[in-house]
Amino acid sequence: MNSKVYMLCKYVLLVCFCLTVYSCQEAPDKAPEVPPNPTEFKSKSPQVDNNSSTEAVSSEAVQAHEDAIPAPPKPELVVPSNVKETWRAVKFSIVVKEDNKTESIVVDIGKEYEIHAGLTLKVIAFLPDFKMDSVTITSVTNTPNNPAAKVEIEENGKNIFTGWLYSKYPDIHPFEHQKYAVLLVEGISK
Repeated sequence: MNSKVYMLCKYVLLVCFCLTVYSCQEAPDKAPEVPPNPTEFKSKSPQVDNNSSTEAVSSEAVQAHEDAIPAPPKPELVVPSNVKETWRAVKFSIVVKEDNKTESIVVDIGKEYEIHAGLTLKVIAFLPDFKMDSVTITSVTNTPNNPAAKVEIEENGKNIFTGWLYSKYPDIHPFEHQKYAVLLVEGISK
């Protein structure tokens, strides 16, 4: 009787294994669509001008692809009222890369500061405890656990940087410029 039980167990295990393997395999509904090879298109179509028509086809294909995939929504900036009531300005360090001199500046939230002739910094927002998810950018608390400032920097009237500067993580998305570095130091309370 032991051999019958043993054989039955082996058979059951084999059936379970086969069902598992079979259920994990996906049967394709149809063959995947493969985009045409541009070199084949050129060689098979003698009426096509190889210089201009394939570029037009390529740009049309790219545009169709971009139109088909919607861009994810940008998170909304939400500055809590207690943060607005507490923080009035932001302190930055401006580093002149040429001679490594550092200057500390304080810029009121919503105001501009001229770093150098033609180079201006504007503070859009300050969040003492920066947090970002897929829906919002906000401050979790009013304590400076993760200070961040959203800034716009223009050179000769042209926007060259819009983004967040982080005091604890200055290497994350830093402002890149040939002559100057701008580093967030801290928020200044009222």
